[in-house]
Amino acid sequence: MKRLHPFLCLAVAGALFAQGTSVAQTSTELSQDLDGGAMMEELIRLTMLPLAEETLTLRGLASIQQTAGSQATNAEFRWDDNGVLAWTDDLAFANQWNLWVPGQTVATFNVATQEGSFWPELMMTQGGLAANPPLERVRMKPTKNEATKVLCGHECIPYEGTVGKDRAVVWVVPAGTEFLAEPAANAYRQAFSRWLETRVNTPVLQAMDLPEGIPLSVAWGAKDQELTQQVEVLGVFPKARFTIEAPSILMLVPGRDINQVAKEFKEREAQRAAEQPETPPATPPATPSGADE
Repeated sequence: MKRLHPFLCLAVAGALFAQGTSVAQTSTELSQDLDGGAMMEELIRLTMLPLAEETLTLRGLASIQQTAGSQATNAEFRWDDNGVLAWTDDLAFANQWNLWVPGQTVATFNVATQEGSFWPELMMTQGGLAANPPLERVRMKPTKNEATKVLCGHECIPYEGTVGKDRAVVWVVPAGTEFLAEPAANAYRQAFSRWLETRVNTPVLQAMDLPEGIPLSVAWGAKDQELTQQVEVLGVFPKARFTIEAPSILMLVPGRDINQVAKEFKEREAQRAAEQPETPPATPPATPSGADE
């Protein structure tokens, strides 16, 4: 990250002054120039935070193909054993990623520019990713309305569920089939389910209770119509390592502005001062014996 320009330091100083804190700058720093566009860029970066404090390492990969009508795109999602999910919806834009850490909002970022933003809480709620109350779970039942599929070399059985005017079908490798061994099978199932939750404003997917087995395809659309949106898993690789240099990726945080930065600075300074050990008062030098009074 570039060093902050003095004008921005003055902006911070003004905010700090409003918080009751003073900042001194040298005349050399204050003599530098910065155009308005670069100044705004630096000011925005000042309010950004790292994606995470430590590097993130994911260890599972599902390569998928998404179809909407006649349009098909290749995509993928990745996961770890702690519920973290990362995905891209189009490998043609391979630098653009989304990350969902349990207990946080979704983060969208670009690994090339090393910048991104966290989703606002309202966006999470309206998209169905943090519905309150939670979405009613969709029970999937075996169906004869759809044919079986052979995916990743295994026959997959269709299960169907509905929500309102929408219908979804998921194809699963039956439980007990030698495909993925535990605990990799369970980790993949959880990642697939969590990926379904990211399908914004699609309750029939977001609230789906997966049947037993390994899900390898899902299709959805209006009831009594051909399902024109579909995803098929092309391969599952439970040991595919994927590293995200999270501390180097700066993120915009909804509601975090220059005043919030100043407030946090003041709080850190106050805490640092409180943790400093008190200096005992100096002991006056002893008067030599026999000295004149």
